[in-house]
Amino acid sequence: MSGLLCVCGLRFRDHSDLAGSTSPNRPPSVNAGKAESRHGGEDCGVRDSITAGGDASKPELVFWRCWADNLQRKYPGARITAVNGATGGDSTVQGLQRLQAKVLDEKPDLVLIGFWHERSQLGGVPIPQFQENLKQMIARIRSEAAAEVVLFSAFPPNPKWKFGSHRMADYAEATRRVAGDTACAYADVFTNWQSLAARQEAEDLLGNNINHPNDFGH
Repeated sequence: MSGLLCVCGLRFRDHSDLAGSTSPNRPPSVNAGKAESRHGGEDCGVRDSITAGGDASKPELVFWRCWADNLQRKYPGARITAVNGATGGDSTVQGLQRLQAKVLDEKPDLVLIGFWHERSQLGGVPIPQFQENLKQMIARIRSEAAAEVVLFSAFPPNPKWKFGSHRMADYAEATRRVAGDTACAYADVFTNWQSLAARQEAEDLLGNNINHPNDFGH
């Protein structure tokens, strides 16, 4: 068996046998059934410069690569292919525009969606449009690729950054609401990061001291 996983803003490809795997919202049989329906599989992601690997010291330490590698170790009989199609600075507006080429054309089994850019900077995409863009992506992924979808929130930039929106908590909550409204799984990166930030300085987690995680942050 094999399965395809996609992540928005990034394309990472890993042929994976997801037999016995469990999506946060679906039983193992859902992913296993999809895996059996294809000869190969992929994992795709759509996101931005962080997904592209910004400030990780080497490719294997980028967060999605770590995740895919851990998935491979958990299911050693799998064939996993990760496709990285991230574009630095993309918001959900560009993510929606690039969805066909970066995700749907890959025919994924699972898509991870998370965007950092519009949440972190002043003048970003307003929350209502942000939520609507996510919902449109989810609807298209489900209807055109019949793939599972996982939404994840983003971490905040350095609080001293004068161009920061300081609204990351609001966007994290908006992402959580969209996940609930659309019956998607939700990974709460924001809260996990805040728990680390309570014990460490921002400089300990950020590679560029602004908005890209270092190896530990990834």
